[in-house]
Amino acid sequence: MFKFASFLILVCLGIQAASAGLESTAPDRATGERSSGKMEEVSWKSQSGSPTEIAFSFLRAEGQSLGLTPDQSTFQVLAAEEIPGGSHVRMIQTFQGIPILGSETVVSINSGNEVVMVTSGTQPLTFPSSTNPVLSSLEAITKAKQFLQVRGEIVDQSEQSMLFISNAGPGPSRLVYRCSLICSDPLGDWEVLIDANTGEMLSVEDRFVQYQHVQGGGYVYLPDPISKAKSQYGLPGFGDNDDGATNELNLHRTMVTLDSVRLQGGLYQLSGPYCTVMDIEAPNTSETWTAETPDGFMYNRSEQGFEAVNAYYHATAAYKRLLDLGFDIPTLKKLRIDPHGYHGEDNSHYSPTGNWISFGEGGVDDAEDACVVWHEYAHAIQYNINPVWGGGESRALGEGFGDYWAASYARSFGIWSADEKEREWLFVWDGHNSFWNGRILNDNRTYPFGNLGAHEAGQIWSSALMGIWGDLGKDITDRLVIKSQYYLGYGVTAKDAARALLQADRDLYEGIHLSTLVYWLGTVKKFIDPSAELPVISYTPLSNPGVTDGLFSVRVAVTSTSALSDDAVLLCWKENNGPVDSTIMIRVGTSNSFEAGIPIDGNGATYEYFIVVTDQNGARSLSPYSAPSTVYSFQTGLSAEEVVPQAFRLEQNYPNPFNPSTTISYELPEAAAITLTVYNLLGEEVVTLVDEVLAAGRHQSTWSGRNEHNESAATGTYVYRMVARSIVSGTISVETKKMLYIR
Repeated sequence: MFKFASFLILVCLGIQAASAGLESTAPDRATGERSSGKMEEVSWKSQSGSPTEIAFSFLRAEGQSLGLTPDQSTFQVLAAEEIPGGSHVRMIQTFQGIPILGSETVVSINSGNEVVMVTSGTQPLTFPSSTNPVLSSLEAITKAKQFLQVRGEIVDQSEQSMLFISNAGPGPSRLVYRCSLICSDPLGDWEVLIDANTGEMLSVEDRFVQYQHVQGGGYVYLPDPISKAKSQYGLPGFGDNDDGATNELNLHRTMVTLDSVRLQGGLYQLSGPYCTVMDIEAPNTSETWTAETPDGFMYNRSEQGFEAVNAYYHATAAYKRLLDLGFDIPTLKKLRIDPHGYHGEDNSHYSPTGNWISFGEGGVDDAEDACVVWHEYAHAIQYNINPVWGGGESRALGEGFGDYWAASYARSFGIWSADEKEREWLFVWDGHNSFWNGRILNDNRTYPFGNLGAHEAGQIWSSALMGIWGDLGKDITDRLVIKSQYYLGYGVTAKDAARALLQADRDLYEGIHLSTLVYWLGTVKKFIDPSAELPVISYTPLSNPGVTDGLFSVRVAVTSTSALSDDAVLLCWKENNGPVDSTIMIRVGTSNSFEAGIPIDGNGATYEYFIVVTDQNGARSLSPYSAPSTVYSFQTGLSAEEVVPQAFRLEQNYPNPFNPSTTISYELPEAAAITLTVYNLLGEEVVTLVDEVLAAGRHQSTWSGRNEHNESAATGTYVYRMVARSIVSGTISVETKKMLYIR
């Protein structure tokens, strides 16, 4: 492994620059296959203008062909957001100047003023026969006051109402007033939704934020007591026991700073710049989130205040994570949290209408497990980015995103190793016990979801995202996943979500990670067709060719739906720790095969290499898919038997995923007793491939996907582990890797 990354970026940017003159009539992505979620990938360039001006220019030029210009309605801008990787202009459909709920359209523009994606919520409407409401604006305000039982003064002349059209429910659309007023009694910045013809009250919300804040302190779980102790549920001291506080559970609390607790009426409350803890649902436990001093939140888990502090801290941490990634979502800062709600049931939920999360208490209290908090917080992220989230496969995608957001946080602690089953578990404290089974992060099923429920289908989506996380790391994957939410609208499908991730990488990183994304989203999980997104490279390397001099020939087959120029395929390599070099691979006749050679000097060296293919639309593939993090390699000058490795080393199997068999290579610097064993993710032994003393050198073993009884193993992820004990020194080396078997 070595740092090809900077070289790869330069190579790819060079290819794009060289090809720029060929792109003046680049194909419009909108002419390709369209998803069922009203998402369109486009390529429409504007010379100049603000994001809003570019969005309207695009709609005037291309909107009709995309079905974005309803006959009787127009668009009104809601927001133009400039975030990392470009801008997103959100618009809403209007009829005779009145906004229509659920009709949001998002026009996404990259940093080069190119419209790259459009998500439309426009829909055929049964427009109201009249846009003249029965109630006047003043009458609507009066009804709102009556409902709130306003007794105090109206502050800052804040009374206002806005008329819009609601298309919810059967029958014709109806007119609705949104009334806003700030009053001193009841204290709040109130928003009340009222039917403009019947006067029916539809919803109410307090949006008031104003108090003195100070820093506080309290105990939390990071991320949970089971993981912190590397223990198991049910071992002494590690059980719920009706919220009992054992020495073990107290020991694995962590003292943290609570960001800006609120001082009001002589008491400190869990209310800060990013969320507020309050009682919303039964049971009523409002006394548990106040303290007489800022550091008075030192609860143990038997006290109700512990869950309040844990939820407050982790919701705050989740928002700060968004800020670290470059995303600020103002409405999300108004999030409210009930740590003891959901009527005491063993479940939790997020309310889009009220913008609050309520955590249940059955079994292990949900708010005690940081992953439950981060999971529910992800739902709040989605709805605050995209208020019309819903329809299509949004429920499964929402659950999968929630699982990913929680797992990304928990896995960053680095507690569980790759060969420990808990690494692939989510909700280690709240689940995987007698109360419920929890979730997993390595679901081997593929898209489509079929008849799976939202939570099971969500595991398929989260497993794809965690595969990407494993290759690209936490920061890049988190940023891509959050950025992808901005492209999406109503009725989203998993295919839409996958394409949004690809577009996010194009806009944030110039597409440098597309090969990894397409591998997981296409090759492994089947959300997209890899060949429709990137050129497909077919190549089987020789494990050790034994070449001593001349050229080491590399020949690949490339399948691409877009044209490939003469310099489209590059072979990149380095010798030992020397500089990186590259050469253009030459097409073999008129076939789809390309060939090039790596010059070798015969003095004995290790060569590492990978292949880059870039089509004329700028779509780029790598082989191996995660290059330059992983590369192909070979040695020269000595036969395989003569090469003495410098250290014990277990290599990644190839091919991976595989069917019917795969090769596992490993190196021994000295004679050693070796066991090479395959396990499933429950830690159960499947088969032992090697159990003998081997000489120093490079060795290989093959696994054909069968267990010790010669029965075919199930499709899924497996762990292979090498334990090597030196015959000379007695030193023991243990290495573990994962592989994916697909039947």
